[in-house]
Amino acid sequence: MPKVSVVITTYNYRRFLAEAIQSVLEQTFTDFELIIVDDGSTDNTREAVDNFKDQRIKYIYQEHRGGNVARNVGLSISTGKYIAFLDADDIWLPEKLEMQVSLLDSSPDVALVCSDFYRFDDQSGTILNRAWENRQVDPKRALNLLLSESAFAVTSTVLIRTDVITEVGGWDESLNIGQDWELFVRIARNFAFEAIHTPLVKKRQHDARLSSDWEFRYLNFPITLNKVINTYPLSTADRRAIKRRLASVHHTYATYLALDNRITLSRKQFITSIKVDPRYIKPYIYLLASFLGRSTIVILGSCRRRLERYATWI
Repeated sequence: MPKVSVVITTYNYRRFLAEAIQSVLEQTFTDFELIIVDDGSTDNTREAVDNFKDQRIKYIYQEHRGGNVARNVGLSISTGKYIAFLDADDIWLPEKLEMQVSLLDSSPDVALVCSDFYRFDDQSGTILNRAWENRQVDPKRALNLLLSESAFAVTSTVLIRTDVITEVGGWDESLNIGQDWELFVRIARNFAFEAIHTPLVKKRQHDARLSSDWEFRYLNFPITLNKVINTYPLSTADRRAIKRRLASVHHTYATYLALDNRITLSRKQFITSIKVDPRYIKPYIYLLASFLGRSTIVILGSCRRRLERYATWI
């Protein structure tokens, strides 16, 4: 059996898939199986996979049922001690598996290791930023970081012990946004994380990413946050942190609506943000600014580009 199972799920991403597959095959660590789960693509994805003649590759086609179902299918047939998930539009750097396998091998108490990553522009290939730039991620605070700050661990950057992800129940198939974040919260509640500050992944920024659809994100991400709030026992500090996170999502969406000249609706969302966390100051300021017109919101420093950057980690 291979030591690592790599699962790539894809849905109509043929134009990106070959590069993702190649980045796995070029890993300096080679003891892996590569499971590609095609979630009902209609863009001849199978042909892109067939161009690779490597017996470590397994291709599975299913009717379109969503990324979480596809990831669970990959998990169910995986045979490796460790498992990694790669989004079909992302790219691994060559040492990704080698560095992470070495860490898990030497740290039996660690369940999940993640890494820093680059974001790059799909059109130009230019590196846009480094996710953990100018910060040190403390893996001992993994749960608190997940609840309060950002999804510092994202799907394409992690390597997880397969028995751990199975124990916590795999991917929640009812969620549409923040599925990786919610899974990592479940793991962080009972298991240790580790972090590698070297970027080991390149995440592609392009228009088709769900994160570019603000309406979709707003309607679905609060559902994910509320699941954690209402399902898991949390300390007072953790509950306060995630409430602030939820209020921030409502506030950010309200700001987007204001910039889009949907002022009345934006005010309702600012008020929702205040109700979720009355101690969160920003929505009070922006609610007042909304009565002074869109230009005042802009003056406060909220522009679409800033919101788009923020959307990569809410």
